[in-house]
Amino acid sequence: MNRRKLFLVNVLATTFLVMFFTMCKKETVVDQTEYYVKYVIDGRSSIQQSKTDGLKVTLTNENGATVEYIRSNRGFLEFNVGPVKKGFSAKLIGTNVCCFSCCYIKPMLQIFVSENNGPFVLKNEINTTEYKDLVQLDHTIQ
Repeated sequence: MNRRKLFLVNVLATTFLVMFFTMCKKETVVDQTEYYVKYVIDGRSSIQQSKTDGLKVTLTNENGATVEYIRSNRGFLEFNVGPVKKGFSAKLIGTNVCCFSCCYIKPMLQIFVSENNGPFVLKNEINTTEYKDLVQLDHTIQ
């Protein structure tokens, strides 16, 4: 009789364990990491060619929309967006909008990313020494 009771206890314990592990819901882990993107652009034209409306800056904001700004083609410009999540596609475009032969740019573009309010880290850069009318830079947060 003891063998029968032991067998029955083992069957019940095994059934309980199988039911326990199959009925438990697995919790999905949601990534709560927030990122901030810093766009940096400098038209780097000469002082003689500086125009207050010589550079069009196009970037992707935290909502994924494209935003345009007309700025001086001389001097350092910085734009911060966020918070954004993994998979965000940061895009920065610099366009020379001066009239033909009115001004030139040797653009420098940079994209930095900060994770959870940490320090900004350079993720992509274009630093040209040639005159350009259009430059584009992008980075996808992974």
